[in-house]
Amino acid sequence: MTIIDIRSWEMQNVVRDGTELRTRRGLVSTKTPTASNVFVGGFSIESPSTTEVWHYLFEQAQSVVTLRVFTEEFLELFSFPLGPMQKNPIITYSVTNAQVMINSPSFSVPLYGLLGGGVINAIKVASIIEDFTALDISPGHVCSFGDRPAIAAGAVLSFGDGGVDPRTFVAENLVAIPGSVFDLFQAGDGALQLFTSDGVYTMPADSIGQGQTVSGFISKVPGIQTSKARNAAFSNGVTAVLQRDSIVTIGGEKIYVMGAKARRFFSKVIEVSDLRQVGEIFSTPRGFLVGFRGSRGFYIEIDIEKKSVSFVTNSTSALNVVGVLKSRDGETLPIFTDRVVMPIGNADFSGGGTSLGVDGVLSGRIPLPESTAPVVRRVTTSAANAGQAASVYINGANSATTTPTQSADTVIGTATWSNSIKLAGRSTRTVRHSFATRTTDPSLEVAIGGGDRRIEGDIDVEFEGQDKGRRDRE
Repeated sequence: MTIIDIRSWEMQNVVRDGTELRTRRGLVSTKTPTASNVFVGGFSIESPSTTEVWHYLFEQAQSVVTLRVFTEEFLELFSFPLGPMQKNPIITYSVTNAQVMINSPSFSVPLYGLLGGGVINAIKVASIIEDFTALDISPGHVCSFGDRPAIAAGAVLSFGDGGVDPRTFVAENLVAIPGSVFDLFQAGDGALQLFTSDGVYTMPADSIGQGQTVSGFISKVPGIQTSKARNAAFSNGVTAVLQRDSIVTIGGEKIYVMGAKARRFFSKVIEVSDLRQVGEIFSTPRGFLVGFRGSRGFYIEIDIEKKSVSFVTNSTSALNVVGVLKSRDGETLPIFTDRVVMPIGNADFSGGGTSLGVDGVLSGRIPLPESTAPVVRRVTTSAANAGQAASVYINGANSATTTPTQSADTVIGTATWSNSIKLAGRSTRTVRHSFATRTTDPSLEVAIGGGDRRIEGDIDVEFEGQDKGRRDRE
């Protein structure tokens, strides 16, 4: 018998919970767009004084975009029409002195307002410095940089004047940037990070320590290239950037997000030719989410603290992620084109249309024993998935043990083999899957049915010898 640790395997609908594994919670529909509209983006802003959260959601019907603002419980506060725009506009925001500015290269003029309050078109305000020339506020990408907003319009970077009102942009604070800016935000060390068609640049935090003017040296980060907006995001002190086949951090760490090279039966194929071209990365309370605008049958959740990567799939939905909302409790609320979902259920989209079961799958390869003709005979798994299936697939053979165990049934063990122990509540049940598969390169999938079910991180694999004249199953 060989004990295999599966905690480092590819995870689909499986997340790390401390040192344990569990299937993810079901995604419950909590908000849908206005009839005939689709969501094209959104974000959540937390009040710095009360921790109250407001959700800003953007809907599009044909080409017309509307902003709708909600409380954390999705009670609508107000809506604001934004007019016709290109499909799926890139919309960003900044918060300074409890005032929000919302901007986009697709806007005719940025929006301005108080947190949780109404918004108006942002019209320039004269500088408190008599000799400074106030400029009309440019459409573009916006973020907070210390006590002022920063706006990137093409290859030109402009900074607010500082002080009470963030609507003052002056000619003295215009900076030319190499290349057109795709994204910008303030990182954990306070530096302003700029992601452009020419590469990644940073401006140090002390650039805003010169009074009303912004003055600092812009340096280039070597070895990182972005190709469009939403190729980079910042969360939990880490800046993550999409590259061709991986995600890198500003600091050098590489996170691989390609799937295991294994035969599949229960899981979806994880394949992306270039993450920069088809992927979009969003920050979450625990790390990052990478979506694919419905062009893939999955999206990716990355937990920075636990250093885990999990692929979220279901049986039919395109999982068209266009943004992320956040609750004050640190829950990630993905925005799909047709709904906002919350991870609290046992099934996907229950309470809002189609109900889809959650099936967690772990995929990987198992090491062979020292044998010239090994045969996989048995694989033993343990999970708290009462009433749901536990299955194993290995090199073309599906296990026969797929029948759910009901809560009152006699089962083969909880932690030990037995024919008398009853399954109590959500106790772990042990299931032995029988095979007769001869192979020299075994790849294996472990599938556990049901949302929010605990999975033991070790499985037992039993090998036996077989006549050397038999052909391998490749």
